[in-house]
Amino acid sequence: MMLGQYFQVLLAFLFVLGLIGLLSVTLRKFSIESFLIKKGDDVKKSLSIVEILPIDTKHKLVLIKSGNKKHLLLLGANGNLVVESVDDRE
Repeated sequence: MMLGQYFQVLLAFLFVLGLIGLLSVTLRKFSIESFLIKKGDDVKKSLSIVEILPIDTKHKLVLIKSGNKKHLLLLGANGNLVVESVDDRE
């Protein structure tokens, strides 16, 4: 191959990498979540993570709040377990 052909292959490779980068940025900016989730102050989240406590390398306790209830979950490699659910009306 001549030097001009190497240059042409290099330009084509850089062009394809640029297209992949542009597609990646576009998909992050206009993801499906941005169309499904309303943004603004009028939307109140009904599910939130309150606290996470690592037990060991494979297990952790997670306290989540869903509406008026709090749930304590034990997450691990072998499965997940609801330890306790408490009504949190204040």
